[in-house]
Amino acid sequence: RFESFFGIAIVTNAIFIGIQTNYVAVNLTETPPPEFKVVNIVYTCLFSVELLIKLIIEGKRFFCDPEHYLWNLLDIFIVATSVVEVVTASILSASENDASSTSQFRILRIMRITRLIRVLRATRVIRVIRALRTLVHQIMSTLKSLVWAVILLVLVMFLFAIIFTNGVTGHRMQAEETQSVDVLDFENELLDPLYRYWATVPR
Repeated sequence: RFESFFGIAIVTNAIFIGIQTNYVAVNLTETPPPEFKVVNIVYTCLFSVELLIKLIIEGKRFFCDPEHYLWNLLDIFIVATSVVEVVTASILSASENDASSTSQFRILRIMRITRLIRVLRATRVIRVIRALRTLVHQIMSTLKSLVWAVILLVLVMFLFAIIFTNGVTGHRMQAEETQSVDVLDFENELLDPLYRYWATVPR
């Protein structure tokens, strides 16, 4: 099946990106082995073919579908950056014997950017696996309630900070010597008790 095949390709590509990232981090090298380049080219060709097939089958609906058009635009962006990475890697391999270090530095900079963008390939797993897609949708649906819950928490902390500040301020104003009644190095500011109250909230 078309979707199942490319779903497996997306998952295995995410694993491959992790392996390649680990190799570069351990060996501190800008140029991975040729095997990695071949695998990267294969995945780029696969995803390019997938995108081309979708464009041919869906046509204008590829860009107008309100449910999937954002994912489709992400696919175009990922495939385009993958092609740029493959091209720049080929140019870098061809110019290794070139004495112009400036051009190589520019190519390496482009490759670093495309490698960072390539991490977005892993997000396509969410689109393929329905359970992950449902979970992300549920999280997005609860963000509004989460924001209001955070606002309520901050409001409660703010009210208690005002009460605490007023109490300590009145106590210090009645004292003859402010230094002798210093409460836990309390500063006569609203932000200090607000921070102390936040620090006592269990996490």
